[in-house]
Amino acid sequence: MLIDKYYSYLKKEDLNKAIVVPKEMIIKNSEDNEGWVKWEPVQSNVKNSELESLERKYGLHLPKYYIDFIMSKQFLDIQIGNYTLYGINSLNTLDKVALLLPERILKNGFFPIGNIDDTDYIVLDTNNGKVVRLSFEDYKQEEMLNESFVDLLQFLQKLLENKL
Repeated sequence: MLIDKYYSYLKKEDLNKAIVVPKEMIIKNSEDNEGWVKWEPVQSNVKNSELESLERKYGLHLPKYYIDFIMSKQFLDIQIGNYTLYGINSLNTLDKVALLLPERILKNGFFPIGNIDDTDYIVLDTNNGKVVRLSFEDYKQEEMLNESFVDLLQFLQKLLENKL
């Protein structure tokens, strides 16, 4: 799974450190004198009721593989090359991620899952399961990135393997 491979890479490079980390993800006694703590992925805290509420509120139907992904573990953002997948955890919840896009965009079936170059959004088009790039400026669809969330994960895994 991408989360595990990414975390293994971070740990090997001693990069599994952050300032703001959910308390349940902090490795005990790891805080340094500058406030950085080591972290590790832990069991997901996403509840079915949270997913159902989000889908109902915006009329979304999140793909099964994305649901499986976010329900597997809590994690921090996954940054590979110029791609970032938003970490879902007790501080960065699905509801907070949804608020990155205007309600009208969410109600059109788009759900943000990351960004490219720290600007444009990577979103799931929940109408057809495709992964697309939306402009940060005007939320217009720039390009189709992948046929599915699984294809995006496979693409990111290949990018990660090239870094190893």
